[in-house]
Amino acid sequence: MPGPLRLFPQIKGGILFHATQAEQLTKCEVFRELKDLKGYGGVSLPEWVCTTFHTSGYDTQAIVQNNDSTEYGLFQINNKIWCKDDQNPHSSNICNISCDKFLDDDLTDDIMCVSLPEWVCTTFHTSGYDTQAIVQNNDSTEYGLFQINNKIWCKDDQNPHSSNICNISCDKFLDDDLTDDIMCVKKILDKVGINYWLAHKALCSEKLDQWLCEKF
Repeated sequence: MPGPLRLFPQIKGGILFHATQAEQLTKCEVFRELKDLKGYGGVSLPEWVCTTFHTSGYDTQAIVQNNDSTEYGLFQINNKIWCKDDQNPHSSNICNISCDKFLDDDLTDDIMCVSLPEWVCTTFHTSGYDTQAIVQNNDSTEYGLFQINNKIWCKDDQNPHSSNICNISCDKFLDDDLTDDIMCVKKILDKVGINYWLAHKALCSEKLDQWLCEKF
């Protein structure tokens, strides 16, 4: 089964590597962007930085075409299993995303795909996979699959003067369309990191095989 990470030579399977309008990150930029992957899968941050260098040359728009598949972005994520494009419209698409999303400079989608078992585990221990989960605290409420709090990230009647960093009404996190949720999650990751979700460090940072989806 194709994995999300592959070695990156200049010629691969007889197919020339090519990328258009390449976005070449520096080593230090990659180190900073991948900080939330530190220790994931028992892999240190320098190991991740080294792997992405030899996988894509730190190029967020790297595209490698094989005979029957294509690999995208910094992590060279493969379109037969992990994402979907016109070449493989019937991909398993485990990360539930269009492959071209891995070609921009926002690495949140890439990192979420690479660390998918962590997110599956974290959302289980955060909301029980319930998109309509509501948890009321003394002075705040948390909403949806990712339990996003109304004091900072969204606004509702309880906290009409919320900072509302995600610029959204909290009830938008209670439907089955996770687009809004994920956009807000990106902002949370950018500002406070993965440890916003307390379950992650305590329960979801190691021994993650049980959180892989068996049907794939």
